[in-house]
Amino acid sequence: MSSIHERERAGARDWATIPNAITVARLVLFMPLITWLILSDAPVGWTLGALVLFGATDWIDGFTARRLDQTSRLGEILDPLADRVGIVVILAALTIVGYMPWYVVAAILVCDVVLGAIGLGRMDRVRAGRVAMIGKVRTAAVMVAIPARLLAVAADDAARGVTRAQAAAGGAAECATACCTASGAAVVATDVLLAVCVVLHVVTAVFYAVRYLRRH
Repeated sequence: MSSIHERERAGARDWATIPNAITVARLVLFMPLITWLILSDAPVGWTLGALVLFGATDWIDGFTARRLDQTSRLGEILDPLADRVGIVVILAALTIVGYMPWYVVAAILVCDVVLGAIGLGRMDRVRAGRVAMIGKVRTAAVMVAIPARLLAVAADDAARGVTRAQAAAGGAAECATACCTASGAAVVATDVLLAVCVVLHVVTAVFYAVRYLRRH
């Protein structure tokens, strides 16, 4: 009987941890908050602050898990899941209001859907696997690229005296003008960074797909 209780307590400890609570907060608190801030055209500073906190929790939950010795298998699955869902939703919101090129969210979403479908069919491989370094690098790059893009585009809009809606409606002509300014150059730099993020995401997805599909 005591061994049964010990297993039950161990199971409870496996999910009822501070790191897991932080991860859940990233998914159910920060993601909706950031999405609302973006779509409601809130001050950029507020959105940037929320994005920084969103990215920081991704580091804090891992640090806390190691510091408090509260690593868990659930956390290993929940953390990347919260990252993937949160990033796609935030990118989609930024794309809707014109901050983000559509191809970024499209490429990331397609990779995640395909990889998720493969993972559902090979759950044994998913459970046995661990987060690879390339996955951590990919996520860190995206976490940096999103606020950098928001800041660069907002600064460029302010420098040209236009709103985001006006700039998005301007199309190629506005882009050509933007490239001639320092703030416009920053936007182009984030274009390059986003392209790197997409490549990293595709390579990471292929890496995990091969891991899940291989027989041994």
